[in-house]
Amino acid sequence: MTTRREMRDFDAEQLEILNLVAEKKLSIVEANRLLAALEQEAALQRERSAALEQEEGSAQPEAAEQPESTQQPEAAEQPPSAERATQPLSPRDAEPEAGRPTMPLDRERTPFDLEEGETTEPEQEATTQQSEARQPGSESSSARDSEARQSAGRREPFGLDDEPPIRERRDFRGADLRGADLHGMNLEGANFRGANLQGANLSGTRLLRANLIRANLSEADLSEADLARANLQAASLERARLVNARLVRANGQAARLNDADLTGANLERANLQAADLRGAKTTDITLTRANLQAANLESLDLRGRDLGRANMQAARLEGAVLAEANLDHANMQAARLSGVDLRGAKLGHVNMQAAMLNEANLAEQHMIHVNLQAARMASVNLNGARLEHCNLQGANLSGADLRNAVLEHCSMLGANVKGAQTEGMKAEHTNLRGTQFVDELLKGLDIDIDLDDLDIDLDLGGLGRMFSRKGESSEPETPEEE
Repeated sequence: MTTRREMRDFDAEQLEILNLVAEKKLSIVEANRLLAALEQEAALQRERSAALEQEEGSAQPEAAEQPESTQQPEAAEQPPSAERATQPLSPRDAEPEAGRPTMPLDRERTPFDLEEGETTEPEQEATTQQSEARQPGSESSSARDSEARQSAGRREPFGLDDEPPIRERRDFRGADLRGADLHGMNLEGANFRGANLQGANLSGTRLLRANLIRANLSEADLSEADLARANLQAASLERARLVNARLVRANGQAARLNDADLTGANLERANLQAADLRGAKTTDITLTRANLQAANLESLDLRGRDLGRANMQAARLEGAVLAEANLDHANMQAARLSGVDLRGAKLGHVNMQAAMLNEANLAEQHMIHVNLQAARMASVNLNGARLEHCNLQGANLSGADLRNAVLEHCSMLGANVKGAQTEGMKAEHTNLRGTQFVDELLKGLDIDIDLDDLDIDLDLGGLGRMFSRKGESSEPETPEEE
């Protein structure tokens, strides 16, 4: 009966094939052929092991009557099937048949356990077997042929359901794995630094904590792949497919994701600092608490996406759609948001200090505790917007549309509102001191303002007398008494 020591570890051989490819000792075509042969051999070995267990009891009496086929004295004590399993193949067996691998079926040492000076060529193995078959005392090949044909007729499909997890890390640094089929494999912690995986199939692959620094993954299929905490720094992922991929806490610093398909991808807490995502598909993407500092997100459709507490400091978002997105507690300091649609977005406690919001659309937006200090908001649309406890000190609102806007407990100290449209605007408990062109704001307003620590309710119907020229009396003339 075949012992556990004699059973071949097909998973280890599979990994060894990949290592040979990484070391450029095997081509991709040869590796795929050997992997297919391994699947067939695994099925044959399981089938043979089952047959040995069934024949163990009945084959014991016949073992003594077997002719001396080998020169080892202990061979007579083995069952006939076990004896055949350890015999060398005949020249006829070395010749490939339809659907059969050309590699040896069963031996302790696999053709992938290379030492210095050895080769994995099937022709070398076949030549060795032929020379052994010609030596005197070798067995007749007919008995072995019939046994091999019998075993081949009992083959079963190769099952992958019980494939054990990979137990060791592998080193594929700089390997050429273009177009390789690695789908569903466990490559946790593998080192692919600088490897070429262009067009590779990595769908469903487990790549937790894998090193993919500067790897070429352009046009690769990473759908459903688990890349949590993987290092993708400066990796190339142009046109890659990352549908429903998991990249939680992954490091994608300076990664190129142009035109990548990120539909349903989870990038929570991922580091995408200085990454380029232009043209990427972002339907149902999750970017909660992601680091997008200085990332290029131009023209992306992020409508309704979750960007809560994300760091978008100095990010480029020109032309992007952020309508109805969740931006609560996001850091957008110095972000470039010119022309961005922010209607319906959640903007609570957002830092937009020194952000560029020229011509941005914030119509009817409700903004609470938003820092817009020194923000550039020329021609911004704030029509009907409501701003509560917002800091607009030094902001440039020239040409802004502030019609029907409501400002409550805000500070506009030193803000530039030249040319702003202010019809119907209301400012309650708002600091307007030092505001340039304050007369632009006072036209037709109903204001409740704090001036010099005084709470003054103004009836703007009499503003003409309040702002009379210097030297002119603002008191009405009284008729002389007779």
